Amino acid sequence: MSWDFAINRIYTSLNLDVSTFRARHPFVASTTNGPAVFLENDPFNNLNYALQAGYLLVRSKRFHVAPFVSLGGSNLVSNIYQDTEDDNKEMTVYNSFAPGLGLHTECLIFKYNSAQSYNGEMSGYISLRFDAGANFTVNDPSGMEGDNLYARLSCAFGFGDF
Repeated sequence: MSWDFAINRIYTSLNLDVSTFRARHPFVASTTNGPAVFLENDPFNNLNYALQAGYLLVRSKRFHVAPFVSLGGSNLVSNIYQDTEDDNKEMTVYNSFAPGLGLHTECLIFKYNSAQSYNGEMSGYISLRFDAGANFTVNDPSGMEGDNLYARLSCAFGFGDF
């Protein structure tokens, strides 16, 4: 989920990504409950949040392209080995500051006008959006190596002008 603002050629976005995945390989990590061995196919929940800012290199009537930097955080948890006596059933693998770099692209599909009872007509649009980038895990005490690479394809509903 994101909330984007574009003024002239300045692009900003508040971004929140929530995902689940399974481990592709076994690994050992230092968690909030001590060292843990995770096996292949163990489930994880991932949360990434960021404030993104960039410059619209292309801002035409139908297409946007903007490289951006982001400041945010990343959190990886597992509840596979939950303690039934503990109310907090998640084991944090890492919770890290995660700056990043990325590229935002958006292509207009169509515009619409909506009649509002208070303000007259309100314009909006539907677009196809593609974002890709990398978030760099800065303070990861778990002993894991690597960063978060991502690619997102979505349908965007916008208010105002494209």
